[in-house]
Amino acid sequence: MALFIINEKENYHYDLTVIFPEIDNSHLNQELSIAIEDHKMAYHGTTVAYHFEQLKKKQQPIIFNYEKDFKKYPNRFSEINLADGCKETYGSLLQTGDEAFGVMYFNSKQTGSLKSVDASFYQQVADLTAIALSNILTKESLLIEKQFKETLLAISESIASIQNRKELFTTIFQKIPSIIPKDNTAIVILNEDGTEWKDLSNPDRYHDGKTSNEFAKLGFDGFNKMDDVVKKSLTETGIVTLDELLEGKQFFAPFMSEAGLKEFMYTPMICQGKIIGSLFFDSEKYGTYSPKYFELFKAVAAMIAVAVSNILANEEILEREKKKTQLLEIIELIAQVKDAADLLRLIVEKIKPIFNFHDCGLFVLSPDGKTYTDLAAVIPAVSPSELNEKIAAVSENISHKNSALEWMMDNIATSGRPVLFDSADLQQKFPEYPQLNAINILETGYRDCLAFNLKARGQIIGMFCINALQKDFFTTSIFAFFQSVTESIAIAVANVLATKEILEREKEKTVQLEILETLNNKNSWDEKFAVVAEKFDAFIGCDLFSYSIRMNEG
Repeated sequence: MALFIINEKENYHYDLTVIFPEIDNSHLNQELSIAIEDHKMAYHGTTVAYHFEQLKKKQQPIIFNYEKDFKKYPNRFSEINLADGCKETYGSLLQTGDEAFGVMYFNSKQTGSLKSVDASFYQQVADLTAIALSNILTKESLLIEKQFKETLLAISESIASIQNRKELFTTIFQKIPSIIPKDNTAIVILNEDGTEWKDLSNPDRYHDGKTSNEFAKLGFDGFNKMDDVVKKSLTETGIVTLDELLEGKQFFAPFMSEAGLKEFMYTPMICQGKIIGSLFFDSEKYGTYSPKYFELFKAVAAMIAVAVSNILANEEILEREKKKTQLLEIIELIAQVKDAADLLRLIVEKIKPIFNFHDCGLFVLSPDGKTYTDLAAVIPAVSPSELNEKIAAVSENISHKNSALEWMMDNIATSGRPVLFDSADLQQKFPEYPQLNAINILETGYRDCLAFNLKARGQIIGMFCINALQKDFFTTSIFAFFQSVTESIAIAVANVLATKEILEREKEKTVQLEILETLNNKNSWDEKFAVVAEKFDAFIGCDLFSYSIRMNEG
């Protein structure tokens, strides 16, 4: 026997005798129960669909030949039925009033054992069964609806109280699958101008999804350029398959495939009338999603959008507070800087971890502005890198006029804010520039160079830059903080230069006094000038010291 309940609209049907083997504890039903794990099977194009249509037309039981019908309309249980010896079946319509909702089967292992004259009997049995089933299904439907509403309310309350990303993903992965199936998720958010996107699921990996882990390994934690799939998800609700993503050559499709994902449902996330991103639910099975989920999915996305908006706002506040604390610490440490090596050590130990740069440049102009020196390169031991070590010999007292540095500083001065340069472009534009042609920029990987001018007491005294071995590594979100840090560094540079000037003047005075003392002693002039020559050589450096004495006549 079989009792098939049919849902044409949602394209599935299931056999109650398989779900509850105690109804008919036959060998066939036991095998079917094991074979059909999810119990719900696709409906359209099946043997049951064909029988259902025939029964609705004839409005009386029909004897069907299994072998004949299974050939025309294969089913997942066809081979098992035939292997069990089923030859034919009496099919009767299950309906209450004008509403037909299933088929009742009585199977036979002998051809011709079922008789047409028994049709009325089978229909009476089916009618009585239909009444009982209708009541059961109605109660189940009401119970499911009640449970659904309670679950949705619980999800809503849970999302409303979310404070951080961990709580958000915990709710999504623990509570939402009971109303919408999913194996993975993506919460896409946009950058300020909506030209780039990133998935909040990737950086922290709270749900340890296979896709998120792969994306993280490949550097997709940050923002990505806008693509067709994400762009579509910002304006409509829909479903896309892995095959379609692969065919469209989406850059993330191969990683989705490796993670075993097959189908994706998406919808915009809208908060206070503004599109802030989109929500994706991912499945490892084809056919998981259908339009029946759309309204509920959009409702869930609206709730998640509010939570995401609040989380991002809280994170922004926390990030601002963190940056204030970091800046105050840097300012306090800068006050203790004694020399250039001290300053570079501070940059490497305290500032580098904030921006995660590869290395940096600290360019200081000479007092007359004609030359400059890159302190980071001439003291490479403090900020070691392949570039700094190779350019150390060509980084001191370089002509400033028409140099790459002058061009960069002019661009920054015009902009009034930090400027992001491409090191590869700089090398092409200034092929003779000693610091750029010392190594092959592309081979060593240098790309992003974020720079801002050093300004003290109203005058530009140099430039500070940080380098990355990746294009688009530095985002506009860090520009303001980088500017504040650079302004603090400028104060330190000015102090170092002032201290250096004071020390040089003190040294100069000391040398002057020593020379005067030497000239005033009782030694011979040859001895005196030998000492003077030593003093000059130690102070300013010279290869030849000469002097002349003019004697006053009389």
